[in-house]
Amino acid sequence: EKERHILWENYELQRSVGAEVSLLEPKELKRRFPWLETSDIAVGCLGTRNEGWFDPWLLLSAMKKKVVSLGVLYIHGTVESLVLAGKQIESVEVLENGADSPLSISCNYLVNCAGPSAAEVSRMAGIGSDTCTVLSQGDLSVMRTDLPVSPRKRMVFVFKCPEGPKDDCPLVVSPFGIYFRMEGNGGIFIAGKPPPP
Repeated sequence: EKERHILWENYELQRSVGAEVSLLEPKELKRRFPWLETSDIAVGCLGTRNEGWFDPWLLLSAMKKKVVSLGVLYIHGTVESLVLAGKQIESVEVLENGADSPLSISCNYLVNCAGPSAAEVSRMAGIGSDTCTVLSQGDLSVMRTDLPVSPRKRMVFVFKCPEGPKDDCPLVVSPFGIYFRMEGNGGIFIAGKPPPP
């Protein structure tokens, strides 16, 4: 009950940007989803149209496979440093997995796709410090802010529940962030909880 206002604020925000969502009281939740235990639920929010999810790893894998087929070379390694010439990044020093010395890769532009190490790579360019020099236009105060990305352990579990919900199971998220959803057919589900902020 004490998180009800958070759900209401989220509901209002979603409605304001065009999402078709409904707030459902426990009785309505039980009617729509008889398998759901509602005795400790104050209210629920349900997306009623254009809802779904995608697998980001599968999307990334498909994109990688496509660009490799078009001739892109993937180098697996660690960014050791950035070579700067004034406000321009000239090259990236990458230590390939298993190599003894870094490989220098020249570039006109650098896209930071370092995932959980993105903040570390940004700091190599001075982003996140008072000495940021890689930008020549715009508000540099933004670039003096550290990139808010850090490695955090996430766990996703797969479980089988043949007697569980069938086709009527949306993505279910508790106020504590614990979630589950169906994965295909046959009573297979995935579940998890995001790490604390």
